[in-house]
Amino acid sequence: ALPLLLLFVQIGRAYRPAGRELERLVAVRNSPLFQLFTEALHGAPLIRAARLTSLHERRYRSALLRAERARFSRGAVQRWLDLSVQLLGSCMVALVVAFAVAARATEGGGDGPGESGSGGVGMFDSLGEGGGGGGG
Repeated sequence: ALPLLLLFVQIGRAYRPAGRELERLVAVRNSPLFQLFTEALHGAPLIRAARLTSLHERRYRSALLRAERARFSRGAVQRWLDLSVQLLGSCMVALVVAFAVAARATEGGGDGPGESGSGGVGMFDSLGEGGGGGGG
């Protein structure tokens, strides 16, 4: 369990700087969008009168694509973190199950009411599949 905890810390250390930089990049890439939108609001009659609508639309579309690339990158990194944490959680549950099976095999385990199923229900719920409060 300790190696999994150390791996979790390493994943957090790897994600934190990248996530922070991507958040900054998204903010920087969104800034021109807000600027162009404000220009369009305040200068709409002038833009139409000068017949610069298509130019303004091209500038906005270009800024929008740059902003979307940054958002996509941020989303990809967030999904990577989600997947990594879920995989670590699954490894932890598999480790606990392996220890539970090994303990039961060495003790000879009883077949009393509720003994065999309670461990399975607990593992199912910890994976977040049981609809209870645990897991992802």
